[in-house]
Amino acid sequence: MNNNKENETNNNEVIKTSSNKKVIVLLLIIIIIMAIFIIILLNKRNNDTINNQPTNNNANTEETNSEPNNKKENNYKIEYKEETKEYKNSSGKVIIENKRNYPIITNEANPEAASKIEKYLKDNSDKSWEDLNKSEYVTNNDFVENYNYKVGITDTYTTEQSNNKYLSFRLTRTGSMGGVGWNNTNGYNFDYETGKLLEVKDVMDYDSHQNELYEYITSVIEKEYESKALWNNNIEGYWKDIVKKYMFGTGNWLFTNSGIKVFFAKYTLGPGSTGVVEAEIPIAKINNYLYDKYKY
Repeated sequence: MNNNKENETNNNEVIKTSSNKKVIVLLLIIIIIMAIFIIILLNKRNNDTINNQPTNNNANTEETNSEPNNKKENNYKIEYKEETKEYKNSSGKVIIENKRNYPIITNEANPEAASKIEKYLKDNSDKSWEDLNKSEYVTNNDFVENYNYKVGITDTYTTEQSNNKYLSFRLTRTGSMGGVGWNNTNGYNFDYETGKLLEVKDVMDYDSHQNELYEYITSVIEKEYESKALWNNNIEGYWKDIVKKYMFGTGNWLFTNSGIKVFFAKYTLGPGSTGVVEAEIPIAKINNYLYDKYKY
């Protein structure tokens, strides 16, 4: 009897142990399934987040669409071509040597503006070059035949400023024909986008500020030049009146890297010994008058 009870107890324990193992295995399976399910959910969430965020490739594509790779930059390339004209006497000696350069301007993104600027400067140079080579010195065979020294005039363009607002060019004439020097300086400014030659009224409200600018320019000239070097109530006129009349005329002013410079040609404000008269309005001063588009 006791053996039967013992066997029954043992069987019950075996069954209980077996049931516990099954429960444990089932729990482990459930835990594994839940873990897999959680991992799947997390991966899906990460993928959704990544898909909803713009990637670098997408950003580049948008930039490429709005700014195509083949879009040309609005940059000017400025080169200068030189030309020389010689006049020799009967023995082959060069008596007159005239020189000039003129700009060749290109802009792949804005060829129309580049062509407009180049044409203005080239036409201006051509006219001066033609007049120079038809002067009485060149056409006077006696001068060419009998003068003993080489003389001549040189017209030189240089790029003063080239930025995203304007391009400015200085034209300098140097040399002589054996007597008085033909020295002179001019300035020409062009809008960067349109290629338009800029007049003073394009860059500032000149009518409202003309008197202030006149006072400043005359004060600069008085400090830098002696009174005897300037016209004073003679047949040429009083120099201050001439300043007021001609300042900021076409070719008489220039954007520089330190302000706007105003030029008065030789003989304009004084005798030949005075030379070209220049007056600069510094950046801190001229910015008070310039339109925002052209401020430094």
